[in-house]
Amino acid sequence: MMKKKMGKIICLMGCTFLMMGANAFAAPKPQKIAIEADANTMQVGKTMDLDSEILPRGAKVRDRNIIWSSSDTKVVKVLEKRDDDTKVKAMKTGSAVISVKIKNTKIKADFKITVQNKAKGMSVKKQEEKIRSYKNQYSKVFDHIKKSKVSADVAAARQQYLKFERELDAIDRKADRLDDQIEDAYHDGKLSYRQMKSLDRKLDKLEDYKETIENYLEDKYELLDDDYDDDDDDDEYDD
Repeated sequence: MMKKKMGKIICLMGCTFLMMGANAFAAPKPQKIAIEADANTMQVGKTMDLDSEILPRGAKVRDRNIIWSSSDTKVVKVLEKRDDDTKVKAMKTGSAVISVKIKNTKIKADFKITVQNKAKGMSVKKQEEKIRSYKNQYSKVFDHIKKSKVSADVAAARQQYLKFERELDAIDRKADRLDDQIEDAYHDGKLSYRQMKSLDRKLDKLEDYKETIENYLEDKYELLDDDYDDDDDDDEYDD
C-alpha cells in the first residue's frame, strides 16, 4: 500500500512541476499595441502599408483577432481589416484616424493620417526643352571658340580663354540647378523613376558635350602656361 501511495504522490508532484514549467514558458499576454507607418501624410490615390506591433515582445495574438478600422472610409480606406498588417488607400483630401485593436480586449491604438491633393507632376517635355536649350548655348560658345584666333599677346590670349571658360561655367550652373530640381521632383513624387532616369541620361550627355568643348578649348590655348613660364624665367634672368 505504501508503494502505491508513494507512486501517486510522485505522479502528482511531477504533474505539478510540469504545469509550473508550462506556465513559466507560456507566451506573455498582450498589454499594448502600436501602429508603425512610414509617414502620417498621403496623397490622393496613393496606398501605404501599416504594421501592428504588440507588446511585450513574444506575446501571441492570432492575425484574425487583430482588427483594423478607419474613422472616415471616404478619406482613408482600410484594404485589409483583419491581419497583423494592412494597407490603406487615400481616397480624398481630409483626415482620418486609423485604429487597430485586439478582439475581445480593450487594447487599441490610433494613428491619424492627413490626405493631401496629388502633387502636380513635373513636365518631362519642358525639362527636355531646357536641356536642348543648354546644348544650343554650348554650341554657340563652341562655334565662337573655333572661330576665335588666339592672340599673340599672352595676357590677351589668357583673357580670351577665361572669357570662354566663364561662358561655359554659366551654362553648367544652370544645368546643375536643373539636375537638382529633377532629383527633388522625383523624391516629391512629381516624376517617376523612369522619367527621372531618362532626364538624367540626357543631362549626362550634356555634361559629356561640355567636356568635349573644354578639352578643345584647353588644346587650343595649351601654350599659354608655357608662355607664362618663359616670361617668369626671363624676369628671373633679368634680375
